[in-house]
Amino acid sequence: MSELFFIVLLLAATVYVLLKNKNKLKMLKISKMIGIVLSFVVSVGIAASLIYYGGNWIAGKIPYAWIGWVVFIFITVIVITGINLLFNRLVEKIINNDGSLKLEKWRAKYGALAIALSCLCSLIIG
Repeated sequence: MSELFFIVLLLAATVYVLLKNKNKLKMLKISKMIGIVLSFVVSVGIAASLIYYGGNWIAGKIPYAWIGWVVFIFITVIVITGINLLFNRLVEKIINNDGSLKLEKWRAKYGALAIALSCLCSLIIG
């Protein structure tokens, strides 16, 4: 039941962010939008894989459960931060020629969405 709640919450947040920024999205060409969506999907997939497989593998090697959870949370934060930086650089390169949107605006709007999606993928896979 909680998985369904998180999926609905994620979809609602995604629709809200897209509707809120539809004027900015209209300024982008279709090819740039496809590039951003593809880089987003790849970023979320890499983050979910690293968190699920890498985090669980490393945390599973630790004999004490509470230390394992601390290590897993630390790995999750490191992976999400790294993937978020990678995603932001990709978006900056994609929209840099256009000049209509700045990277800081995209970080504020879509960075949290990337984190939420990677957590959701980790929850669904686990």
